[in-house]
Amino acid sequence: MTSSEVLLQHRTESLQGLYYHHEGVSSDASLEAVCVSLEGGGRIFYSSATDWTLMVDRCSDSEIPSWCYPPENWAVDRLPAEGRLLLGMCLAVDDVSNEVGEIVGKRIRYREETVEVLAGEPLRVAVY
Repeated sequence: MTSSEVLLQHRTESLQGLYYHHEGVSSDASLEAVCVSLEGGGRIFYSSATDWTLMVDRCSDSEIPSWCYPPENWAVDRLPAEGRLLLGMCLAVDDVSNEVGEIVGKRIRYREETVEVLAGEPLRVAVY
């Protein structure tokens, strides 16, 4: 089952960021992935691959992707979004492609909100 199919079958509990803390210092944290937490368990992480395409990882509730090393320098925390997001059941997941057809993002549509994650430096997330 693809991550898009999983999103379409489960309610979204929260949208958070995965941050890297250089040498454990929280003041210099950088957003490295967007984490979609699903009702009933599980997380989907969207991040930038080394070629700036979108990378997708599925993990259990307590896990972070295996590329997060050392794990103690990583934390899942709030995104700098305004207010409470109204998510719930996902209605559609659309790929966002670049000019040569590579998938560089996802547009995740809910009844009240649309979340767009775009790979690159920096990783970008927009809610509208």
